[in-house]
This record gives sequence, structure tokens and C-alpha cells, in this order.
Amino acid sequence: MDDLLIAASPSLLDSIKQMLHQQFRMKDLGEATSLLNIEIIRNRQQQTIMLRQLGYLRSILATYNMSNYKAISTSIEVKTSLPKLPATPTSALSIPYRQEK
Repeated sequence: MDDLLIAASPSLLDSIKQMLHQQFRMKDLGEATSLLNIEIIRNRQQQTIMLRQLGYLRSILATYNMSNYKAISTSIEVKTSLPKLPATPTSALSIPYRQEK
């Protein structure tokens, strides 16, 4: 079984699905709500799509015993350019960036 996500205008989407149905046995699962553990949140009125990795974020917080911390808003301006640090602090070298499971 393979999954396929198609993003297209409604008319183009219909013709693509029709062509695929002629070549393959397939089932249309409707509008996607998640893909590869990434939640897809769509607001049709505002014509926006938001991608969220809440499950992944929760697992990272649990790994570092931060699950009970409270979220806060940040006041950083959009498109703020942050200065580049001259070097990586020694204390940061002991914090794993990526871990294999």
C-alpha cells in the first residue's frame, strides 16, 4: 500500500484522480488531515494551510522532562533577523540535536 497526496485546483484534482483510477486500484480518502505525523490544518475562509508537529513536540518535551512547562507567547517581530553567534558555547555541545530511536 502506498499513499499519495495531491495538491491541485479542484478541476485538475478531479482529472488526476480519474486518470489514476483508470490505471490503479485505489481508494480516495478525502482531504488530508495529516501526513508523515504532521498535522494539516486548513482554513478555507482565510485560504491558509498550517502544518503542526504537536506529537513530535510533546515527545521532545517528555525526553527533556519539560512536559509540565507552561507555554507563553513570544514578542519577537515577524522576519526579525537574529545575529549569528561567533561560536557554539561549550555547554551546548553536550545537548543532543538529533537522536536515533
